Amino acid sequence: MFGNSDFILRFFSSIWIISCAFISYILLLRFINFKTALIFLAIFMLNPNTIYYAQELRNYAMLLGNSSIFCVICFIVYKIMQGKIDRKYANRFYIALALLGVSLVLTHYYAYIFIFSSGIIMICLSLKQKRFIKQTLLTFIFIGLVGIIWLGVHIEIGGLLDKILDSHKGLTWVHDGNLFSLIFSIILASLGKYGWGIFIISCIYLVVKYKLEFIKIVADYLPFILIIILELGIISLIYHFGTKTMTTRYFVMLYPFIYLFIAIVFSIYFKNLVPIILLSALILHSIYLSHIYKKEDIRAASEYVRGEFNPKNCKLPIGWIAYARYLPEYEIIEKPILQENCDLIFFGVDNSSDFKSTIETLKQHNISSYKIKSFNGGIVVVKDN
Repeated sequence: MFGNSDFILRFFSSIWIISCAFISYILLLRFINFKTALIFLAIFMLNPNTIYYAQELRNYAMLLGNSSIFCVICFIVYKIMQGKIDRKYANRFYIALALLGVSLVLTHYYAYIFIFSSGIIMICLSLKQKRFIKQTLLTFIFIGLVGIIWLGVHIEIGGLLDKILDSHKGLTWVHDGNLFSLIFSIILASLGKYGWGIFIISCIYLVVKYKLEFIKIVADYLPFILIIILELGIISLIYHFGTKTMTTRYFVMLYPFIYLFIAIVFSIYFKNLVPIILLSALILHSIYLSHIYKKEDIRAASEYVRGEFNPKNCKLPIGWIAYARYLPEYEIIEKPILQENCDLIFFGVDNSSDFKSTIETLKQHNISSYKIKSFNGGIVVVKDN
């Protein structure tokens, strides 16, 4: 609608993150307390992952932003169940949970696991407290039904099943390491090594000094820790018996539960010094990652294509629709092709030194004589005349 410049395309992600963070802050400020709200907001907004996804041209900003509000509302509903917040707000929050849950399953198919894990724990909490059982069941059943319908559509016309089947052949977003490395990377990425180091040291100090008091805080928050554990368990089963089509970013929905726990602990037991140290570590980590990070130069690859090939004579063969964002004037084909009057064979991304993935893709389409031009990971395959 507004063009395809980098600013326009990435602007939506930034606005979504900022808006959702602000809503989460307002909810925590209104129903929990100022310190928890402020620390949660700061951790969420200054986290390296949040900063990265707020600039990326993908749906993870929406996923992370919506899950932040979802996690906060789950916690508020839990406090309503405990009788610590007026129950007159309950129905509004259940409606909000239903809408956010639907938005999450529409945004990414791995959000189904997150919603399922949250639903199981929230239903158990309502049964234990003997409050809002009907509302909790109806909310998560509704989200589940919408999710099932959408999953059916995604499999039927969205190619999801093909992607899952391709993962067994090593073709589609398959995690390179073992299960332990996947789980470890999911947890580590939520806060970064420096953030986790400071938080773990802080927790050891709290256990030694406060013991039972700190354990009570952990016990009160335990249901939301169980959501994380349950999801990681389901991920492990899928990894072993289903598909390895997984990357760390598919599970960013869990991160706000971690941030909220840290915010609750710091708001109760620490004055300003420790949260400031943690936030400083997050900022420094973001600066460090920004300095060493190198993104595939799709723009430069696109400029090469535009300069060398005429859209009147050439179609644009791409590995993924997003790679065509700088070249809207071309007719798009989502596979490598040999063109009679054009030397352009393929346009994609491959960060490996030997272009193994690209070579395998070309081989599957019976393409053998070619040259690969790399633009820091953005690759253009042309005929080798």
